[in-house]
Amino acid sequence: MYYEYKVIIREQLENLMSEDELNEVGLKGWELVFCLKIFNKVHYHFKRAQEAN
Repeated sequence: MYYEYKVIIREQLENLMSEDELNEVGLKGWELVFCLKIFNKVHYHFKRAQEAN
């Protein structure tokens, strides 16, 4: 099994992803792996399974 990865970066700490936004991404098959705060930015790291070609 292969995985594809996606990173969403939010510029302001006041602009975090809401529960509804996270659920919307989850409905597309993305799983939140971890979230990392770097200075005033939050990095959301997602992965989802991808079929081998």
